[in-house]
Formats: sequence, C-alpha cells, structure tokens
Amino acid sequence: MEFITYQNFNKSITENFDHNFIINKRGLYAVSITASCRSGKQTSQRGGEDLRIEIDGKKLREIPAKDKPQYKDIPTTWNGTDLKGLKKTVIFILWLEKGNHKITFAPYRKAKIENIKIDFVKDTSKIEFSLEKQAEDGDRRPWHAFALINLPLKFLSANITTKWRLKDSDDVKLIIDNKIQKNKFSIFHRNWLWSGSIFKKFFQKETQEKNIKTDLSQGIHYIEFWADRMPVLHNVELDFGEAIKIKRIPTKDDPEWTGNFYDDTEQIILSRAIFGEARSLSDKGKAAVGWTIKNRVEDLSRWSNNYHDVILEKKQYSVFNETDKNLPFVKNPFQDKTQIDEWFKCYEIAGKVMQGEIKDLTNGANHYFSNFIPTPDWAKSKQSEFKIQIGNTLFYNLDWSKNKGFIKLKPLLIGLISIAVLLTGVYVIAEIGDVNNNIIISDVAKNMPSGKRFLLNPITEEIEVIYFDKNGAFLRSAQMTTNGYSKSHFKASYSGDGDRLGFFQELHKKGEGYDKNDEKSRKEYYDNYIALMIMDGKHGALKEVYRGDAHTSYWEWGRDDYGHVIVYYNCGSSCLYAYKINIETKEIESEYHVY
Repeated sequence: MEFITYQNFNKSITENFDHNFIINKRGLYAVSITASCRSGKQTSQRGGEDLRIEIDGKKLREIPAKDKPQYKDIPTTWNGTDLKGLKKTVIFILWLEKGNHKITFAPYRKAKIENIKIDFVKDTSKIEFSLEKQAEDGDRRPWHAFALINLPLKFLSANITTKWRLKDSDDVKLIIDNKIQKNKFSIFHRNWLWSGSIFKKFFQKETQEKNIKTDLSQGIHYIEFWADRMPVLHNVELDFGEAIKIKRIPTKDDPEWTGNFYDDTEQIILSRAIFGEARSLSDKGKAAVGWTIKNRVEDLSRWSNNYHDVILEKKQYSVFNETDKNLPFVKNPFQDKTQIDEWFKCYEIAGKVMQGEIKDLTNGANHYFSNFIPTPDWAKSKQSEFKIQIGNTLFYNLDWSKNKGFIKLKPLLIGLISIAVLLTGVYVIAEIGDVNNNIIISDVAKNMPSGKRFLLNPITEEIEVIYFDKNGAFLRSAQMTTNGYSKSHFKASYSGDGDRLGFFQELHKKGEGYDKNDEKSRKEYYDNYIALMIMDGKHGALKEVYRGDAHTSYWEWGRDDYGHVIVYYNCGSSCLYAYKINIETKEIESEYHVY
C-alpha cells in the first residue's frame, strides 16, 4: 500500500465533527480510524458513550439486515458499554474518486478520536495490513474491524499472538458478517479462534496464522476481531480473488451513467430516481418522492434493504425502463444544460432525505400517483391508506400484510396470464431505432433491400430518408425535418397504404430554460414538455396528435391499425397509464392502467 496521510487527533468531541481530506487519484483506499468511548459506569450516565461515522454521507447498517435499519451498535461503530474506554480501530476499504471527501464523526454524548490514517491500495487483488498492534489490557471487547464497501472477499488470513497468562490468558474472536468463526480444537474457547494456553507456550505455538475461505460476493462485509487481555495482531491479509478493476464512480458533478446503475452511490441512484420521476415537482414534491423510496428501503417485509434494488425493481419506477423518454436524462442529467440546476437540487434533497434532515411529509407513504389520471387499483384497495397530497401528486401507504387471500390466487393468475400470452397475436413493424441508437446512414444502407428507409439521425436529431438500389447499395439521402427540436422514439410503418412516421419532439429547444425563481414558469415548462408528431410519407404535413408533460414515457402504433397510437404515461410508482389516440381526430378513444 502507498501511504497518503496520517493525523493524530487525541481529541474529545461532544457534537458532530467533520474531517475533510483530498484524494489526488481515484482508486481503492483504506481509511483507518482509531477512537474510544466510555461506559455508563465510567461516566456515571446510563448507557455510556457511542460513536458512529459516515464517509461522504454514507451510512452503514447491520449485517444481516433487520426490519428496521440499525446504524449504532454495529461493527463499524464504537460502543462505550463494550469498550469501557479502550481503543478500537475500524478500517474502511472503499473506492474513492479524485477530489474532496468528508468523514463525519457523530458521537452520542462524547467520544475520543485518536487518529486517522489513509492508504492507497496498489494491488487490488489482495491487501496485506502489517499492523503489529497489541491490545490494551481489557476483558472481551471489540478491538479491530474491517469494513469492505462493495467488494468481494475470497480468503482471509490473520497472524496473531495469544500468550498464556497465569489467571487469564489472551484470546481473540473472529466474526465475519455477524457469524462467529468457531474454534474446533477447544471446548472451553469454542468462540475464540485464537486462545492462549500453557501447552502452546510450552511448544512455542503462541503465534498462529489462520486461513479462512470466505467466498463472499461483492457487497458490504464486516470482519471483526475481539480481544481478551493483550493479544498481538501482527498482520491481516484480505484476498479478493482477482484484481478489482478501477471504475469511475458517478458523482454530483460528473453523474453520467457508467453502463451499470450499481456503480452509483446510494445518493446518486436516489438522485436519479427523484430527477427522473419528480424534477417537474416542487421541492416538497421531490422530497416526498424521495421519502417513499426510503420508506421502502426501511421496510424489509416487502422490499430490499438498499436503494439500488428498490429503485431498479421492474414495474416500479418507469423512468428506468429502456423505452422511457426520461431514461436518457436519468443516465446523464447533464444532457439538457437547462436542467442541471434541477439535478443539483435533486442531489441535495436526496442527501437530506437519506440523512433524515428533511421531515417525511408523507408520514410513511411508499406509493404515489398523479391525479391527472384515474385512481389506480392499488390505491382503491383495502391495503392502501391515503397520506397526503402535494401539488398534483397523491401519496399512499400500501400494507400488503393485510392481504391474505391474494397469495392463494397468485398461481391461478399466473396461469391465466400465460394463456393470454399464447393467444396474443404477434405484430411486426419495420422500424429503425431512436435517438439513443448510434446509427449512421452507411450502417443502415448495408444489406438493405431496394427502396427507401426513414431514420432519425442521432447527430442532427432530424428525420431523414435514404434510398437504395435493387442491390441494397446506397443511392442518396434527404433531410425531412429542419426545425431544430430534439427528437426521439422514432418509428416508421411501411405498408401498401403508404408510409407513416412518428416520433416524440421536445417542445423546448436546447438552451431554452425557465425562470428558476418563478414557480409558474417552471410548471409551464414541464407541463408542455413533449409532443407526439405524425407524418405521412416524405411529403406529408407534420401533425401533432398528443402533447404531454415531463412524465410522458413512450409510444407505439395501435395494435389494430396504423390509424391509432398508444401513448404511455408514467403516473407514479407502480403506475403506468395508456392513452389510445385516433391520429386523424386527435381524440383519446380509450385510456387504461397498464399497471
């Protein structure tokens, strides 16, 4: 490892304390923190002292996760009742981006910070910590802990000396993800993997290296060493199995998608969800949407215990669907320069929601929908409890534990759905991608049958027609639109009745924003955000058949004929709505919930 910095504090704190540091190159780092807390008996206060820390606002919780997150009395915290004033070291191993970072110390009553040491990890396949640390004399308490953040662990080895002492010998306990590693060779020290004895002293076996196969997949993992008396921890080696590739981690100032949303920090993925789902809402609305997601994360009876799994679950947040109009903005919030301020606001709100710095105005809601559409079935159910309306968004709490009969019906419903799928006809439409497909004319022309094809040029964002001869060779191209508005979700139908083209067209040109200090201006901007445009062939007039707000998701041709389109609207969590529109009359002939 490469030494970066060391700071000796020897400082007692009674309120939150921030330590800022700078990283000059991105990579894997080991952040070592030594601190101490006293027990209630030592302070004459019931419960004693405690300390927890956050790095860049990230809160760690218990493993395995319980119904409600536990942020104290876990391996990465300092518990005065256990420590009784003795020192404990926690080493956080995590990826850090180049730039400014912050460690926040959050004490309960009081804590003493001893020192902070930061090292750069050169070899990302395994790390060896040469510690040579002897424990202070004490009775069965936490001593050293390692927190692996989004990392795997294949093997663990530790070299420790436990000496025999006349009345009470040295012992060391090893706990991995809350599981005590058992000592198979001792009856009296079953939970202490290293134990001092007169026999080990006689045979000079007081120093022993233990090798443990862990096979832990990538995630958050805790390794704890507990000490009894005064053992010596010589070194610890953590083997990841293979070199961990250095990857870019999206940040507030550089949020572009890496290709995998799981590369995001929890604050970034929550910011993306708020930005995609609620950037058109007021700040209260944004915070409320953020809280509905947090409430799911903290309810393990139905959802996962992390923001990524909750947000990326299918049919929950439509802006993460591949077909959704908002997905490009979710992947790169800087795509539209006029909305960068909204992204920064969403990021700020996400952080405050996660930290509990913004009150949950929804009072426990976990679902929401826009009142522009009819009430979804889930909001009418007995399991649903209305909480609050903020602007045009209604927030509900769904408690599915009240529903006992649905589970019995589930197999029957699955069977009926399967039959319906088999009976559904297959409709094939010849079309060429949308603005997100990096296609160029020469690629389209290759091996194409004679005739013409329409496409959306991803560079100019204008519609073009290209012509081919009978051998599929490119002849010429012509631009059909020149209005300068961004376009996406292009589709073309080719039939004997003539060609028909359709696409989404944004109603604001790039660079056209709104007055950030005017709520009415912001509302008008997002309410009139997108239009579905239809054109009949090369010489047909460009016609607007639908106008929608920022929650408009995607569209497709009608399934009975090309005289209709179906526009999908992201109406909230677990909520997608559809409008069937007559192209000629522009009337909505039917509307319904998709889910």
